[in-house]
Amino acid sequence: MLLPFSCFIGWDFVMANEYHITRAASWDADSDPVTIEEVEQMAELLPPGFQIDWEGVLEQRTPWGIETESIGPCLFYQDYYAPEERIYVRFQGEAPRFALEDPTKLEPFVALADLLNAAVQDDDGRIYS
Repeated sequence: MLLPFSCFIGWDFVMANEYHITRAASWDADSDPVTIEEVEQMAELLPPGFQIDWEGVLEQRTPWGIETESIGPCLFYQDYYAPEERIYVRFQGEAPRFALEDPTKLEPFVALADLLNAAVQDDDGRIYS
C-alpha cells in the first residue's frame, strides 16, 4: 500500500503538507478547478522546472522495495539543483494538489498559480502568494 504525500528518510516517517491550486475562496469548494488541459495550453509559459506527464505512473522507493502508483495525467516540478526530487501536482477532478515537506519551496508553485490566475492554498485555508 502506498502512503500518499509522504516520504521515508532512512526508517523515519516524515509527513508533508498538502497544498492546492485554486481560483475559489476555499480549495474544497472549487466548482471549476484548474485542469491539466488548461495547463497544457500554457505549456510554453510554464515556470522553469515544470513538465506535464500524461502517463502519471510514479515509482516510490520504500523500505520494502519499489512500489508503483498510477495517478493519471499530472504536472511535476523538478528543481535543477535537486534532480532526484520530483514534486507531483495531481489533477483528479478537484483543485490540483501537491505536497511539500518544506514550505520555503513554494515559490515555483506560486508562480504557476499566478500564471493560471489562481492561488496556492494549504489545507487550513492559508493563501500563499
